[in-house]
Amino acid sequence: MTFLVVRLLFVFFSSVAYQLHCGRCMAFSSSPLQSPLSSWILRLKSATLHSRMTSKTVHMQRGHGPNGDDNTNFNSSTTNNNIMTRRSLWTKHTSKFLFLDAALTLTTLTNLPEPCLAKAKGAAEYDFEFYMRNLIQGNNPREGNIQATLPPPLPPPRVLKGSSVSSSPLLVEQILNNYLNGDCITLKTLSQTTNVSVDDIAERIKTYRRKVAPAFATRAKWREELVTDEYYFDLCCYALYRTAADLLPSNYKVRDEWVQKLGTEIYNFFMLGTLSSSAAATGGGGGTSTTTTSTSTMLKLTDTIPIMERILLEFQSNNFISSYRLGDKNDDVRTGSNVFDEYDNDDINSGLSVNCLVSLVRPATLTSSLQIVGEQSRFIPEFIGTTIAAMWRKEMGYKVEYETYFVDEEYRPNPKDYFPTEQLLQFTIRKS
Repeated sequence: MTFLVVRLLFVFFSSVAYQLHCGRCMAFSSSPLQSPLSSWILRLKSATLHSRMTSKTVHMQRGHGPNGDDNTNFNSSTTNNNIMTRRSLWTKHTSKFLFLDAALTLTTLTNLPEPCLAKAKGAAEYDFEFYMRNLIQGNNPREGNIQATLPPPLPPPRVLKGSSVSSSPLLVEQILNNYLNGDCITLKTLSQTTNVSVDDIAERIKTYRRKVAPAFATRAKWREELVTDEYYFDLCCYALYRTAADLLPSNYKVRDEWVQKLGTEIYNFFMLGTLSSSAAATGGGGGTSTTTTSTSTMLKLTDTIPIMERILLEFQSNNFISSYRLGDKNDDVRTGSNVFDEYDNDDINSGLSVNCLVSLVRPATLTSSLQIVGEQSRFIPEFIGTTIAAMWRKEMGYKVEYETYFVDEEYRPNPKDYFPTEQLLQFTIRKS
C-alpha cells in the first residue's frame, strides 16, 4: 500500500511539473515529446499496460460466471495461486511504471522547445514554487518559514518647494514649520482642541523626534533638517501625530474634530490664494472663504470637480505627492474630470450616498503613516483627504467620511513582502 501511495505521489508531481513547463508550449510544437526515446517509452508503457489488462481479464473470466455470479467449480487452491500471481504481476509492472514515469518525465523536460524556456513565470508557477518550498523546508501554521526580503531602497528626498502655480507662501510651512510655533496650522489647531499650550506641544514633538530619528534615518535618510526636506518632514509628522495621540488618547470624537479643523484651515489657506480665482472661473460659485449659504445651496457635486483637482494640483506642485488619480483605475469612464456625473447629483439630492476614490502616489507622509499603522493605530498623518473633505463640507454642506488604504501595486511572490507606494482615499458623501 505504501508503495502504491509513493507511486501516485510521484506521478502527480510529474504531471504537475509537465503541465507547468510544457502546457504553454503547444503553440510552438505540435508534439512536446520529440525524441525517439520518448516515443519508445510510450510504446513500451502501452504494451505493458495491455499485457497487464489481458491477465486481469483472464482472471476475471476464470473467477466469475457469465452473469457475474461466483463460479462454484473455482476451488480455493486456484484462488490462492491467482492471488499470488496477481501480486507478483502488480509489483513487477509497478516497478516498471516507476522507471518509465521517471524516464518519460526527464525526457520531456529535456526536450522543451526554446521559446517555452524563454517564457516568464506566471502566477501558477510562482504559487507552485512557494508551495513546494514550504513542503520541502517545512510548513508553519500560518505562512511557512520563508523570510521577508529587504525593502527596495527609497529614492532621494523631494524638496517640498513653493507652488509653481501660485505666488502663495510655502504650503509646508503653513502646515508645519521649522520653529514649531503657533504660526503653523497643525500646532495652532491642536492647541485649540486640547487646551495645551503650543510650547508644551512643541517640546513633546521634539522629544519624540529625538527618540525615533536614528531609526527613521536608517530607512529614509534626509539631507537637511528642514521641513522642506521630504523625509525630515515625514519624521516631524510622525512625532506630531504621536504627540496628538498622547494628548487625545481614547477620545476618537475629539480626534476627528481636530482633523476636521485642520482640513478647514488648510482649505481656507488655499481659498485665500489660487482657488478663489480658479473656482470663480468655473462658475461654481464657491470662490472665496466667505461663501454664503445661499451660494452653497446652488452648487452641484459635479461643480466641485475643478476645485478638487485644483487642491490636488496644488499639493502636487508642492511635491507633497508624485502624482494623483481621480476615480478607479479600472474604470475608463468615471475618472478624472468625469469622476462625478448627473446621476451622482440626483443620488445626493434623493438622500443616497456617493463614493469617490482618490489615489495618491508616494505622499510625503508615507513612511510615518506606515510606521503608525504598524503600531496598530489608524491615527496617521494625512493632510490631503481632510482638505478635500473640508471643501465638500464648506461649499456643499454635506457630511463627508473617508478611509485610507495603502496599496503595493507590484506583484510579489513572497506573501510577506509588502512595500506600498500608493495611498487610497475612499470618500463617502451624503446630505447632512
